Formats: sequence, C-alpha cells, structure tokens
Amino acid sequence: MKKLVFLMVIALSVSMLTGSPAAQEKSKKAMPDMNKFKEMKMKTDESVEVKEMPSFFYCSLEITGSYEQHETAFNTLNSEVNKQKLKTDPAIFGIYFDNPSMTSAEELHWEVAMELKEKQTVKKPLKLKEWKFPLVALKHYEGPFNEDALGPAFMAIFKWIAVNGYIPTGPMIEKYISMPEKNKAGELCGKIEILIPVKKNDSSE
Repeated sequence: MKKLVFLMVIALSVSMLTGSPAAQEKSKKAMPDMNKFKEMKMKTDESVEVKEMPSFFYCSLEITGSYEQHETAFNTLNSEVNKQKLKTDPAIFGIYFDNPSMTSAEELHWEVAMELKEKQTVKKPLKLKEWKFPLVALKHYEGPFNEDALGPAFMAIFKWIAVNGYIPTGPMIEKYISMPEKNKAGELCGKIEILIPVKKNDSSE
C-alpha cells in the first residue's frame, strides 16, 4: 500500500537533528548537500512556502525495519486509536529519520502518527510525543503516487529551500490530506502535504 510514495519520500529524506551528540553528528553527515539542489537546472517552484508550525502532541507508532511494513503499520495505528478512543485529527502522517542509502533496511527507524486534538493518555504500542520544530517548508501535491510524478515534487521543495537560504533541520513529514484512490490507469492518486523543518542558513551569503 502506497509503497511508491514512501520510497520516494525516503529517497530524499533528511535525518533528525535532535538527540544525543553522537546522533546529531550522524545526522549531520546524512544531511543532503543543499548546494547541489541550488545548482540544479530546474525552475524554482514558487508554490513552496515557509510557515510556522506550532508545537502539538501526537500519538506515534514507532517502526524499525523495512518500509514494506507501511500497510500493517497504518492498520495498527488506526486500530489502536479507535481502541483507545483517542481524539485525533483524521489525517495520517509518516515521519522518517534515516537515510536509506546509509542504513540497512533492518535498521531503518520511522513512525506513522496522528495529531492529537489535546494532550491525552496514550497506551502501548503507541507513544505520546510532541512536535517541536517551529518552522517548516510546505509543498502541496495532488496527483499520482509514482516516481515520475512525485520525484520532481520532492526535488522542487529541496531546491526552493536551498535557493531561499534555508537548511533542513529535521525529519520529513508526508501528510495525507486525502486517502489514495486509483485513477483510470490504475495508479494510486491523492493529495498530500510535504513538510520539511527548516531554519535560515546562517552561513549563507
């Protein structure tokens, strides 16, 4: 389910710059070279915007291992939210922490989650977490979830970030605004938001 979407997200994801000093150092090494995006010969997508993202609580299902587990993860998340009677925003989102080109499939760390309407008691296997990245670059996408369509969308947001003097500071979020449906060609299509935490690049000239 939605495998192509997630593989595209992961291929361009950045690692979270929080946690222990060792984890931060590992994340910095995994960060993309923003100069390469800046130099790409493609038009800067002016539909990308930077917006404030106030902190919020969310219930998270942590996953370690292959991205092939997405369908099972979504089903488990939905089941637990209903079982625990949690009050949530209905949109599911994924959060990704590792660069798959540097991490084996068995060691990948990622989450599927739903925003809570308020802080609530969350029981296992879910965890209560708080989003604390105050600024994000945002791009809306609507269309088929395949490499040819999604690839340029992800490249465009990274180019915009680089050209406008920002750098990624945290994990990419992919938020589903509508659940995917098949078009006449049999391709999964839908609306998503691509969100990347950013900050101004103090070293940029």
